[in-house]
Amino acid sequence: LQLEQARSLRRGRAVLRQAYDHETGQFVDTRVVEANSYILVSGLHPFYLKGMRDLLDIKVFLDPEEDLRRAWKTERDTKERDYTAEQVTQSMEERRADGRLYIEPQRQHADLVVRFCRNSGAASTAVDGREDGLHREGGLRLECRTDNSVNLFGLVEGLSSLPNLNITHEFDGSETQKFSAQGHVESGVLREIVAREVPAVDEIIHPNARFSDDLNGILQVVFLCLVSEKEGTSVN
Repeated sequence: LQLEQARSLRRGRAVLRQAYDHETGQFVDTRVVEANSYILVSGLHPFYLKGMRDLLDIKVFLDPEEDLRRAWKTERDTKERDYTAEQVTQSMEERRADGRLYIEPQRQHADLVVRFCRNSGAASTAVDGREDGLHREGGLRLECRTDNSVNLFGLVEGLSSLPNLNITHEFDGSETQKFSAQGHVESGVLREIVAREVPAVDEIIHPNARFSDDLNGILQVVFLCLVSEKEGTSVN
């Protein structure tokens, strides 16, 4: 169904989608989703079917460090879905084999693999990366891997010149490149780097688009570099 609806949206046709209710385990609240210039597909299996992969211009795989992923999931499910920590742990254990079979293999098809890791010596517990004190104090590191045809040089140069950031960048063989960031940067500085280093950015984002601070903001900029590369390829 997801594949057929994605095809319809790609053709400019609206579809009917249902939200999933985690309390009842049922699909509810049918709503119309209109086609648009940019369409985001989010879920556990977006790259599993080849037909779906062929539809997607940019594929992003979120691959946080396992202990961090479990901590974030426990925090979310206990606060937002009213599960107990024991229930969350049991659910993760029950789904571990399925994750290895159906989720992890999708990583190889991603254009961008995003990984958040704890720095050595960071606290053993963490919550949402945007608000957690661990994140604000530099307790996390962002790692990105993407095709080496994507131009990250301007981003790397701009970020490396900032005093509160530790940036690394290297080519990983002849196909991919790795980028990592740790530290603090304000959203206004990121916007300046985007305006200077991302080609045709005015054609990609709204003039009032908001950037996050720190690692989430840097991730936004990396993604914009991929979008810009795709836009340039399409134009050429």
